[in-house]
Amino acid sequence: MTPIRIVLTNIFLLFTLSAYSENVVDSLVTAFDHQKGSQAARTAEAFFRYLAESGFTENTVELIPGSEADSVKALTLYWAGEWYYDIQDYDRSIEYSSKALSLSRKVSAKEIECDCDNILSIAYFRKSDFHKSLEYAKATLALGRELQDEERITYSLNTLAGICLASKQPAEGVKYVLEAIRICEKRNDSLKLAVRCGMAAEIHHSMGEDEKSLEYSRRAYDINKAMGLEDKAAVRLSQMAAAQIALGWYDDAEKSLLEALPELEKAGNMQSWAISCNQMGDICLQKGNHEKAVEYFRAALKVFTEKGDAYNKSHSHYGLSRALTPRNSNEAIEHLMLYTHIKDSLYNSEMNQGLNEYNARYRNEQITSERDHHLNSKRRILWCCIAAIALLAFAIWFLARRNKSIKFILDDTMAKLDAARKHTASRPSQTPERDVVEPLKAEIRKQIMEGKEVDLQEAAAVLCTTRSNLNRQIKTQTGGSSSALVTEVRIEMAKEILSGQKDKPVSEVAMLCGINDVSYFITLFKKVTGTTPKQWRDGNIGQ
Repeated sequence: MTPIRIVLTNIFLLFTLSAYSENVVDSLVTAFDHQKGSQAARTAEAFFRYLAESGFTENTVELIPGSEADSVKALTLYWAGEWYYDIQDYDRSIEYSSKALSLSRKVSAKEIECDCDNILSIAYFRKSDFHKSLEYAKATLALGRELQDEERITYSLNTLAGICLASKQPAEGVKYVLEAIRICEKRNDSLKLAVRCGMAAEIHHSMGEDEKSLEYSRRAYDINKAMGLEDKAAVRLSQMAAAQIALGWYDDAEKSLLEALPELEKAGNMQSWAISCNQMGDICLQKGNHEKAVEYFRAALKVFTEKGDAYNKSHSHYGLSRALTPRNSNEAIEHLMLYTHIKDSLYNSEMNQGLNEYNARYRNEQITSERDHHLNSKRRILWCCIAAIALLAFAIWFLARRNKSIKFILDDTMAKLDAARKHTASRPSQTPERDVVEPLKAEIRKQIMEGKEVDLQEAAAVLCTTRSNLNRQIKTQTGGSSSALVTEVRIEMAKEILSGQKDKPVSEVAMLCGINDVSYFITLFKKVTGTTPKQWRDGNIGQ
């Protein structure tokens, strides 16, 4: 049995495994939508716990105690809309997102309103309703600019670029995607930058500028590869292959696709996998290998039939009509007739043609902007356990050299860790929860001193735990949040610098504490200490 046929036998299993998750969410969301008061709040908490446990969200969404009922309902129904969009149930995504949008406007929750506009825009896009998609995309952009939230701005710009591409106006889409790329470069947001470059590659391929398309898709591929996101890198390879085929570089395109296919299969991205099979079929035809072309086109046709993807299904039928002609002309004619029928129904208007072409491209990733909160891959726990000791030792060495003032804390931390290991070894039946506050503060300080943005996900990996477990332990041990602990470390560092370097400008102190906005730094410092940095330094010189 060939690898392609093996994959086809597994497709049913992939869909079956997702059914359980859908049923759980259906039950919780339906119940919540008909409940009120404390009962509804408990159901919402159960729903958010399930999203976190299933890996859809990075952490459990927490309800703020004392929140009014409409705020809780807006937040819960928004996440229901996100869930149903992700499983491609666009009708229910629109239903719950619309309810959430109305409630968010009622309680003036601008952030939720903006996110609801965004999910409605891309859901209506998938439903082929361009007018509503454009209406909500513009609303998302307007709210993003009002909130001065660059991440939300880039979501809407990417969606607007996709609408331009699908409506056969790719030149108009260039300005949107280039602005989105500039914002991502400014924010050093590599993950989102890869998505925007992928969209730029699509637009330039549509305009016939395939060398430029190849440049953008290769840039996106390099970013995803460097980040270890093999499934995303495989989508970029498929984009590269589209440009390479258009340029007549068939050997290069085949190499790209043979690398992409197993990764797409492994990730369960059957839409992109089938598109790549169609591309491989085209290459086989160019090389005269009709038998292999038939195999690829049949594999693609099965997936597109199950997904109802008419545009790519027509491509598979057309490919089979060409590949079967030498050995089975009757079947070839049947596929040609099916291709003609689908083509006529697809291309009733120029708008429909553009929309179906774009809907066929690389699953939901292009216009949904790879929202981080629901698609992050689980870290390899075994690797984390092996690497954590080495990373922690390095952190101790580095901090001891750079800042003697925390030596006592680090020594005390190591003593506690040694004691915890001995206690665990002597009493294997007990697993007491270790103190993570000081190791986490040390790791936060290390990241700030290295000039990095504080990344609590990375810190959790260094401490050989998960982000959600880390948050829980910090809450238990301090009564506060991980974000509050980050602020505490920044203020401690600021005090050390202010007391030790009296001539250092406050703006530089803010930079050394990882805060680029000096006004925000002064406000934060005063909120925590009750005085401004200058007042604090004047009152503590010589102490």
